[in-house]
Amino acid sequence: MKKEKTITIKHFVNFDVKPKMVDGDEFYPVYTQIVYNRKNTKFKTKISGEPILVKKELELKDSNYLNKSNDILNQNDKIETIIRYEESILNDSFSLKGIGNRLVTYNSPIINIYKELYKNSSLEKYLKSVLTYDDYTYWDNLEDINSQIEQIYYYDFTKGGKYNGLILSGMPKKIKEQLELYEQMKLFFEVAFTKSDITIYEWFFKKGRSKTLVYLKEKNNEINPSESVKAFDKLLKVVIGIWNED
Repeated sequence: MKKEKTITIKHFVNFDVKPKMVDGDEFYPVYTQIVYNRKNTKFKTKISGEPILVKKELELKDSNYLNKSNDILNQNDKIETIIRYEESILNDSFSLKGIGNRLVTYNSPIINIYKELYKNSSLEKYLKSVLTYDDYTYWDNLEDINSQIEQIYYYDFTKGGKYNGLILSGMPKKIKEQLELYEQMKLFFEVAFTKSDITIYEWFFKKGRSKTLVYLKEKNNEINPSESVKAFDKLLKVVIGIWNED
């Protein structure tokens, strides 16, 4: 059996950045440093989406307390799990680069991810390049993501012949695939996540996937639970940036 490569995770207070002043005291951000496969990276440590700030005097008194914190230890376990998982999918394409941002994404409730999918996405940039200013602004201001999807098709086929099908026909394959996945998952989200705060991490590693499958089988007959969960699994990998077509 092939021996797993060692993952080293440490946390430190970064005194090289400008401190945040609170009631006259200096607070510095905590950073995570990861060393794996002769590569290393560091990023600002966040717990529940918020950065950790430490008073300078506390750090000087006990410089090792961070690496004994339960919250920190729990996050270390998540990081190691994510690295092993992503590398098993991406193989030689795996990179530590950006893992701090991916960790935030993994820890986000799935329903929030769905609502934010278009922000700075390839789809959004593509639409901005092909729609008129007025049409793009109207689309961008639609609050409901399902309405945004429907509006794309409306523009492409019925907007007075303005686009004549060119929006979808000229859409790059990966963006079109993403759009199709969003569309497939509309009903899935309405059924599975109306009252749920399952995170992406829980979906992949804490039986969130299997629990959702059971829920869908019990609550709804309009969709194929197994196919929907499979499609959604792919969508989440696309969102994280670890989808591998191979």
